[in-house]
Amino acid sequence: MTRVFITGVGVNSPYGHSFQLFSDGILNGVSMISPITRFDTTPLPYHLGAETADPPRVDGVSVKDWHRMDRSSKMALDTVSQAMVQAQVTPGELNPLAWGCMVGSTLGGMDNGARYYQKWLAHRHGYAAHLLDYPMYACTSHVSQRYGFKGTNTVISTACSSSLVALGLAADYIRSGRYDGMVVCGIDVLLPLTWAGFGILRNMTTSVPRPFDKHRNGLVLGEGCVSVIIESEAHLNRRTQRPLAEVLGYAVTSDAYHMTAPDITGQGAAEAMSRAIQSSGMVPDDIHYIQAHGTGTVHNDAMEVRAVRRVFGSEGKGPPISSVKSMIGHTLGASGLFGVLTGLVAMANQALPPTAHYETLDPNCDWDVVPNHQRPAAVKTVLVNAFGFGGSNAALVLKKVERKDPT
Repeated sequence: MTRVFITGVGVNSPYGHSFQLFSDGILNGVSMISPITRFDTTPLPYHLGAETADPPRVDGVSVKDWHRMDRSSKMALDTVSQAMVQAQVTPGELNPLAWGCMVGSTLGGMDNGARYYQKWLAHRHGYAAHLLDYPMYACTSHVSQRYGFKGTNTVISTACSSSLVALGLAADYIRSGRYDGMVVCGIDVLLPLTWAGFGILRNMTTSVPRPFDKHRNGLVLGEGCVSVIIESEAHLNRRTQRPLAEVLGYAVTSDAYHMTAPDITGQGAAEAMSRAIQSSGMVPDDIHYIQAHGTGTVHNDAMEVRAVRRVFGSEGKGPPISSVKSMIGHTLGASGLFGVLTGLVAMANQALPPTAHYETLDPNCDWDVVPNHQRPAAVKTVLVNAFGFGGSNAALVLKKVERKDPT
């Protein structure tokens, strides 16, 4: 099978608009949880989130076009631009039919749709151009048009596993020999509608998120975008660029259980992890670190640790796990690629990013969760988890690239 490598990344996160800012923030355990300012949260008792500043206008996009774009499209264009620069990919030198774009998102351009609807309610008319970016495919179209990609233009929406599923499928497209490379984005932005929905479900917290802590009582929503460039080994070998990591394998499963609640037995999540490891040609002992889904909700965290025990043994001697959501909140469909980015940070720095806000051991989550402070560690392989509403489970394995790779 064709090997697949990550060669560039870009990020809009609560830390700022660069991979270095994100890396420094999570390694130092800096929490970006603060009161929401983008919209009024007073109708509900939940007021904390992790906001991301709007990206600067991308070169080559007119002021008029930028103004009409949804925030998700703006973030996609900015992060893809960052990733292309890091990967040192020149669009004019690529075979356009051998490159495509895949996006994982829960809400897509709903921000523009909501803005239009609010104006329509007030005035019985709205800015119709806002609806151009309302469909979920809009951001993939913007990326494809900007870079001339004429391959697949696809959106994956499987709730909070969306972007990890997108990366796994995009890697399969390359392994099949149909593509030289793919751009993969994970995007979701904070919206009053999302806020209200999670509030009604009563799975948000009025405090900070505490994944795996005994006193955890809910998640905090975040927002942002991650884009990655992945390439086939053959295409990469025609260039001098050094890859960031190899995508070894992935798997998806379904709980077939409930629309919003996880199967507390962890069977579906464990199966996704086991299959991802198997598809990578590895065994569980080969995994050095797990970037957990780790939402901070009572049932999801307990389920994930139970699933980890199913795969790595009940003795608790498997790889350490931690959750970046403790610092940047739950970014919904983007969270899978934020997990991938966290795995890249761990491998690049040979250090485990912490789980912030951790205070009290929960017997139901009795595992090494790297509490509060980063830890030096030999990290050559990372398992990334992402679990979503509807019982969608995804797991993906990354490998640190040694100097002899690729061959």
